[in-house]
Amino acid sequence: MTKKRHQSIISLPKVVTIVTFTLVAILSVDFGRKALERYQVQRQVEWLREQVAIEQERNEALQERLDYVSSDAYVEKTARENLKMIKPGEAAVVVIPRSTEEASLSSQAAAPESADEEPKPYWQQWASLLLGSND
Repeated sequence: MTKKRHQSIISLPKVVTIVTFTLVAILSVDFGRKALERYQVQRQVEWLREQVAIEQERNEALQERLDYVSSDAYVEKTARENLKMIKPGEAAVVVIPRSTEEASLSSQAAAPESADEEPKPYWQQWASLLLGSND
C-alpha cells in the first residue's frame, strides 16, 4: 500500500498569517474604540470642570448678595425707600406733584398753535422746513 499524502489547500504559514491579521484587526478596532471613549470622557470632564467653575462663581455672587441682604444697611435702605419708614427724630418730606390744571395751562402756553388749527401733515412741515416757506 502506498501512502498518499493529502495536501491541504491552505498551508500552515497562510493560516498563521490570517490568524495574525485577524487578531491585529480585532485589537486595532478595540484600541480605537477605547481611545474614542477616553477622548469623550476627557471632553466631558473638561465641560464639567467649566460648569463647576461657572457654578462656583454664581455661588460666590449669591453669597455676596445674601451677605448684603442680611446687613443692616440693606434693611435700612429697604425700610426707607420701599416702606417709607423714618428714624425717630427725622422728618418725612413728601413732594406734591403739580395739579393737573397747572400742568395743562403750562402745556397750552408752550404750544404756539391754537387748539382749533389742525397740525400740518409731515410732508408739508418738511417742505416748509427745507424750502423755507412760512405757510
